[in-house]
Amino acid sequence: MSAAAVPFTWELPADARIVALVFEHSEAGRSATVVDTIATSIARRRGRTLVLNSESAPSPLDELAGAPERAESRGMAEFLAGQSRLARVAVRRADCPYVYLPAGQVPEGVVGLLESPALARFVSRVKEEDGTLFIVMSERGQPSPGLIDLIDGYIAVGSVPLEDHGMPCYGHVPFESSVAPTPAPGSEPAPAEDAAKPRPEPAPARESVKDVAEPLPEPAPTAAAEADPESGPDPAPVDSPPTPGKARHRRPRGPLVAALAIAALAVGNLWAYRNGWFDNAISRVGSMIAARNEAPAEVPAAETTPVEDGPAAEDPGTPTDLPEGAALTAPPEIAAPASIPPPPDESAVAAAFQSAAERPYSVLLGSFSDPAEAAERVAEIRTLHGGVLYFMAPTTIREVRYQRILAGAVASEAEASALMDELAAVGVAQEASAWLLRPVRLAYDLGVFTDRAGMEARIAQLASVGIPAYSLETALDGMPVFRVYGGAYENEAAATPMSDALDAAGESAPLIVRRGAATPSTP
Repeated sequence: MSAAAVPFTWELPADARIVALVFEHSEAGRSATVVDTIATSIARRRGRTLVLNSESAPSPLDELAGAPERAESRGMAEFLAGQSRLARVAVRRADCPYVYLPAGQVPEGVVGLLESPALARFVSRVKEEDGTLFIVMSERGQPSPGLIDLIDGYIAVGSVPLEDHGMPCYGHVPFESSVAPTPAPGSEPAPAEDAAKPRPEPAPARESVKDVAEPLPEPAPTAAAEADPESGPDPAPVDSPPTPGKARHRRPRGPLVAALAIAALAVGNLWAYRNGWFDNAISRVGSMIAARNEAPAEVPAAETTPVEDGPAAEDPGTPTDLPEGAALTAPPEIAAPASIPPPPDESAVAAAFQSAAERPYSVLLGSFSDPAEAAERVAEIRTLHGGVLYFMAPTTIREVRYQRILAGAVASEAEASALMDELAAVGVAQEASAWLLRPVRLAYDLGVFTDRAGMEARIAQLASVGIPAYSLETALDGMPVFRVYGGAYENEAAATPMSDALDAAGESAPLIVRRGAATPSTP
């Protein structure tokens, strides 16, 4: 931040799409109100506005946004890890023009969320689709270099220290002046909300970053609500005294005109029905709706929706593109159905794994010469202590083929030691010995997959030809992707038994460094 921040003018440059709202961590409660005021003021003029809270739940902003329960159970941390749909994360109040994205429970703290590569990809998508995203962070948060490059600027809130945050500053909002100014004379004010008027029911929207805050158009006024210049002034109330007519002996023409109009409408409707006009009109309207519901193929869809305090729309089959520049007036908990994006290709998944952390250590639980006995033991272990990855790897000991049973795929010897102690405490491992900590960084690559079902089918297919396999996962664009591995070995010579088994089954696979995160194995 510059040495002296200028006051915020309650306006952003046209090209400012990703804006950080930086506040003092000790002033989180007061800052939440300022954040809400800033986002509301900008969202009413822009639309398509999101507020992402990087503070781990529960936080005062979660309470203000009406999402304490949701923020505690799930949030952006789970979405970025591929464990939740964005539709189950986003929150929207009925009186709020922006969509709120709580951080949820972030085990690593604030830094863990801001440094997530998946968060940088999500922010990049918002920017590409011309949305406006406020990232709420305290002064102690340090965004990753990739995220800093995406942030257009920031606004200082409260008494946050005036320091250089590595981005342009759009102004400072102290607590004593945190009320948005009224529109200047001649400017177009934001539309007022009528609390007594029921909000229109929205049509299902295509679930993407672009449409997460896209408001629906105001409903057109009904024919009864439009003034009829021929009908004269509104009739007097029932309890008011009668108004004398202009001519004493002239018969009133109102009833006669109404009767003629009704007769004309009846004749017209009968003619339209007999000539099939209604059928043609309905067909044309249906075609128009179908055309509007077709999502553009060139726009990648991402899961987004405002939700809270109501049933979520679960039908992904009827996406509706919303008109450009409209304002979302949807009641809370209306979920936008997702148009399914094309899956990433294998090269993108492979690149995601290349940047994932290595997992060179596992815990040895035993070796069996009979593969059937080894499989029975693995099933027994899973029943005894679930929540851990267990897998088998063929090996040769003194020219005898064995099936090793291994647990976990962790990044360090210390993590492997902690896992071994856990397994020994529940009786899965017979002892806690340093010899059981195996540095098995190499495994055979048996394919990458974008969905869990495809990964599980591949493991089952390999098992049917006698190849034990397992999977590790990582994230790509905030969604989980999987790599199937065969074995786990110290070096290429130790991996020979698995290589022979693959050759016998007609499988060809390279031996690579094991990367990704371990998830609990299934039978």
